[in-house]
Amino acid sequence: MKMIYGTRLGPIQLCLLAATWFTTTLLHGAVQIHPYPDGVEASKHYEITLEQGEQSYRPFVYESEAQIPKYNLSETTSYSIFSFTGEATIRIKKLEGEVQSCKVLPSSYGIEPMIDGDTVTIVMSEPKKVSVEFDGNIIDPLLIFADAPEKDVPDANDPNVIYFGPGLHDLEDPVIRPKSGQTVYLAGGAVVNAYVRGEDADNVVIRGKGILNGRPFGHTHGRHILFDGKSTNTTVQDITIVDSPGFYVTTRGDKTLVKNIKGLGWWFNTDGVATGPNGIVEDCFLKCNDDAVKLYHSGTEVYRTTIWQMENGAPFQISWNMNSDNSGFIVKDCDIIRCDHFWDNTNTAIFASIHGGGGHMSDYLFEDIRIENCDWRLFSIQIRPNQFARSDTLGKISNLHFKNITIDTPDNAPLKRINLFQGWDSESTVSDITIENLRINGKLIDSLDAERFELEPNSTSNIKVIATADAGESYARAQDLEGKDELSWANPLWNTGLNSYGNKDFHIYFEDGTYYLTATEVPNNEWGKRGIILYASEDLVNWREEKYLINRRSLGEDVWYRDDFQGPKIYKVKNKYYMTFCARNNKNDPYGRLGLAIAVADDLKGSWTVMNEDELLAYGANASLFVDGSKVYAYWDLDGYFYMSEMNLKKGEFKADPKMFLGPEELGEDYRFLDAPFVMKKDGQYLMISSSFYGGYVIRVRQLVADSPEGPWTLLKPPLMTWLEDEADMNILMPWPDDLPFAPPTQVIFHHQIFKGPGDQWMMAYHSSEKYSEPYLVLEPVEFDENNRILLPKNKETNITISLK
Repeated sequence: MKMIYGTRLGPIQLCLLAATWFTTTLLHGAVQIHPYPDGVEASKHYEITLEQGEQSYRPFVYESEAQIPKYNLSETTSYSIFSFTGEATIRIKKLEGEVQSCKVLPSSYGIEPMIDGDTVTIVMSEPKKVSVEFDGNIIDPLLIFADAPEKDVPDANDPNVIYFGPGLHDLEDPVIRPKSGQTVYLAGGAVVNAYVRGEDADNVVIRGKGILNGRPFGHTHGRHILFDGKSTNTTVQDITIVDSPGFYVTTRGDKTLVKNIKGLGWWFNTDGVATGPNGIVEDCFLKCNDDAVKLYHSGTEVYRTTIWQMENGAPFQISWNMNSDNSGFIVKDCDIIRCDHFWDNTNTAIFASIHGGGGHMSDYLFEDIRIENCDWRLFSIQIRPNQFARSDTLGKISNLHFKNITIDTPDNAPLKRINLFQGWDSESTVSDITIENLRINGKLIDSLDAERFELEPNSTSNIKVIATADAGESYARAQDLEGKDELSWANPLWNTGLNSYGNKDFHIYFEDGTYYLTATEVPNNEWGKRGIILYASEDLVNWREEKYLINRRSLGEDVWYRDDFQGPKIYKVKNKYYMTFCARNNKNDPYGRLGLAIAVADDLKGSWTVMNEDELLAYGANASLFVDGSKVYAYWDLDGYFYMSEMNLKKGEFKADPKMFLGPEELGEDYRFLDAPFVMKKDGQYLMISSSFYGGYVIRVRQLVADSPEGPWTLLKPPLMTWLEDEADMNILMPWPDDLPFAPPTQVIFHHQIFKGPGDQWMMAYHSSEKYSEPYLVLEPVEFDENNRILLPKNKETNITISLK
């Protein structure tokens, strides 16, 4: 086996703009390691070897010392940064004594360590950020920050790039002040002793695989990265932030993205991330000794972030003295791997607020949060005056939804402190709190009497606990299908992670082993219309909300696509992602016609930019795209007719005026109101599936064929599906005429898509519901005959099994 080490650099004369740096990052196959920075000491506790195929690599292991060991449970933390694709074997050698036991956190990743003397081996099938802990001792833990390999490294000579190459950078002026449109780049192997200040600076990007180090600055110095309220569209991505003198990242302007950062900080005032309005925090690892994520400004969203909370602060701080009204917060799919609370501070809880401001903080969703190694307190939601408040009045906290929360304490011991909900008086209240499917040490909590909840009766109202009968594993991380022989499900899929109030107009997109779903959501009374939400699943059956692609609360009142988001669909074309959807503005044009929108993103999970921001492309509904070689076509319906146009995706516009191509002139007596055209190509022939309804709810689903994506289209008979309202029965499924080849498992049927599912099985997705009830997802296996006619099962099956062999 060939061993490859990171390159150790000799002394380098450093300057802020770092002229031309040579690239010393080693890229061998699918592994990327970084140079050893000269002048930086390696960990005294661990060495790491990474193996892939016949190659072996030695990533550098850094060590950060706790600055207040009198209080911190950890005295040092070692960490290593590297990148790979595929599968990697990581061998960790403990430099002091043998290993008796080991665990890798988060436990939800299911990574099992193998112990051999002084060495622990773990295997990662994809990059992850984990804590490796030996013999139950967290005094000197090890963190592994494994990323995907870096792309699009900026040019060091670009005048809009502040470039730090590999090595230790002690700057004469330690303040980095980027201007609008600039990129601050920290290359892998760079350790930059500096802090960042953004003033009236839009579209600044801070990124790279290097380290921003705050150790030279005292803990009263302030925030490590700080952008003022005039700075918008700030991105902080991939870097590691260590020994911060204060907050890791604070931005006060609109639309911040904090993605894949790693943070280590020890002081009592070392908070994690606080963004301005409409900020997104995702895929981060935060070990900090004050509040990890500040949920203060409207539209803040947090996804897939792992937190090690030290003895001070809260992983999720709901408010500390906000004076403005804020709403629309989402926190999903996060892991709290440790919570070191041991003293009675007011904010030592997983979910906390010390609200001494005059604002109304509302509409929080916390979902799929996994908490382990925590035995202190889960909830402390309080309104109370405090020494930091700047308000003569106190506000409110309302509409908090905690869903699918699990907490596992050491040795299954009970929590040491009571869960507290407390307003200040009858005006400044905590109200409308729902705790749904909370599990403490595996026990499903079904009342406020269980596991010690305390409610102040005169200042709280409508606080409830819900425990659904099938809560079991519905919110665990979805499992892939590897090693399974078959997949089973029951139609319709109404309680498997999708919006429980119903969805319709489904579209499914597959990438890298994951199915992604977008849909029109049926609004519920609690949240109303939320926007466009991306769902994900490894098996098509068990779904989870992945993130908001468009959050309605982040849109201005006059944006033309602010309301009634309908039929969103995602496509990948030439390494970019495009999404069509239809919407309108019910304030400016109350419930008028829908209009077509198209959005673009470099990454499936965003950020998404609406290309026709100023005006709709055309009136219409149920828009879809079809890619045919170098051409892209848009199809949609309007007033019961079908329209189309070729697209210029780069510009997000039509190449020609839309034309009506299917209606009564083409279909004759078979025409009724046409709905939701879906086009695909098979064996050189173009296929279209669409619905039509005949007044009331008499619905037929039809297939058409053509030799060109522009038609003409030939209607095939009989229909694929039919629902006849006059034959419906509210108690049993209706009888079906003998000439119908298929009857759906439920009644109302619309918006069909055909795609390849597990086991290379052709699948049809559509929404269906019982009469007058909410719509849900239906998945049907389908086949094609020799003429590309779609064949559906003849039975009205609700329980379906397909082979994966």
